[in-house]
Amino acid sequence: MNPYSILALVLSAYYFIKFFNALTKKIAFTELILVIYSVNYLFSPAILYSYNEKLVLYKLKLTPDNYFPIAIISILALHIGMSIKKVKIFEINFNMLKLESLLNERMLKQWVIVGSILTFLQGNVYSELSFFIYLTSQIRYIGALGLTSINFKKNILYIVIPFLLEIYNSIIGAMFADTSVWLMFFVIFVFYIKKPHFIIKFTILGFSIVSLIALQISKNDYRERTWRGTEAASLSTLKQSFESSQKGENTESYFSDNKIINTLTRFNQSWILMSTIKNMDEKKDFQSYSLIILYLKSALLPRFLAPDKLNSGDKEIFNRFSGHTISSGTAMGLGILADGYISFGKVGIIIFSFVLGLIFSLIFYIVSKWALISPFFILFSLPILNYAIRPDCETQTLLGNLVKSLFVYSILVSYYKYSFNKKIVLKSSLV
Repeated sequence: MNPYSILALVLSAYYFIKFFNALTKKIAFTELILVIYSVNYLFSPAILYSYNEKLVLYKLKLTPDNYFPIAIISILALHIGMSIKKVKIFEINFNMLKLESLLNERMLKQWVIVGSILTFLQGNVYSELSFFIYLTSQIRYIGALGLTSINFKKNILYIVIPFLLEIYNSIIGAMFADTSVWLMFFVIFVFYIKKPHFIIKFTILGFSIVSLIALQISKNDYRERTWRGTEAASLSTLKQSFESSQKGENTESYFSDNKIINTLTRFNQSWILMSTIKNMDEKKDFQSYSLIILYLKSALLPRFLAPDKLNSGDKEIFNRFSGHTISSGTAMGLGILADGYISFGKVGIIIFSFVLGLIFSLIFYIVSKWALISPFFILFSLPILNYAIRPDCETQTLLGNLVKSLFVYSILVSYYKYSFNKKIVLKSSLV
């Protein structure tokens, strides 16, 4: 194996071990982010390079010597950016969080109910308003997590219903990103509050990873059956897709080379980055600040002020710069690292990675100010960064979600600040 590939695997292993060790000491959100990015840009390509390129569906268009130096530096730049401002918001006092949840148990249940109802309204309103409804509906998860910290058995319906509703919507729409992300958030939160033994922690985490891999392998077959085929979107159809993916017509093992390559491909945003680098080096169509301005306009301005702003899922930019052409029915995004190269070349990847880390750091700082009102508000960092933790997310979608979610949740925090302040005396007497 190429020395750079080995270095990429070592760095990925370091982030995973760091994540595993942090699980019971804090809400391991920052560690989860680094694991996700290192898996996509370091671990997956390092393993795929070891296979015959004829077996790999999405070809890696750069050699390890040309790709890994910039990829490794970029992930380190992301890490440094996240660490610029040390804010220990995820190392919270669990007893204080539990007390806050107890004092506001009724509000948490209301959030679960209201958020669950709002999920049914998203598709029935004007598109601009729909996203704000989507963001507001995310409070159902904040409510569910808060209730989990109080008493899981007592509040099991309020905790389970939001996730069952998300799973149902995923099965109907065959889109599983939100479900996967929120289940990951739930797992790391439960690890923190329950602090399980090493063996239990290892077993649950292993099962979660295997389940995520199985879902990634099965979802394409499921979409073929439900989107292009005649089968109904249902749990039974998803089960059939899983069984079909687990052992295909050629009865190959679930751990065969083809299955491993297919799995790694699902977690390999690097192939898009490599294709973009190769395409841009050939065409020399670097965009400087123009792409950034376009993304910021799309994120900051409402459509009535910028009618020509980008639509989420728009393929024009991907098709122009990635070196690939995809149809409107295919969901792929360049990712912020590729946008960095499109703008300023290799230096752009490092700058964009560092700036993304700074964005994470800035959100943590803002949420830490909300935590002065109540440590419970720390959980708002999860929906705010829901899109930012996804390496395949379009940059304009990432920025748009950040801007709009900060606006929505700032209003919620301000609204509930008065209610929380009324309980300060009671809280002080109980601590």
